[in-house]
Amino acid sequence: MNLTTQQQLAKGEPVELEIDGEQCVLLTRQTFERVTSSELDASPWTAEEMDLLAAEAAELVTGDGLDQKDD
Repeated sequence: MNLTTQQQLAKGEPVELEIDGEQCVLLTRQTFERVTSSELDASPWTAEEMDLLAAEAAELVTGDGLDQKDD
């Protein structure tokens, strides 16, 4: 069973369409705001991961370049 565009939007589902050869997705404002709200973290790294990477980079810069830690 296929839903109409209005039925898809009423259920909060995205609607795929093409405009002048460009692939687009149509969302209701409510769905868009929910997806783009501050609750969604789409960043590639968490703060903890960035801290761990910074510590690892600092160790590489101050170390002798070998895999063993300095004493």
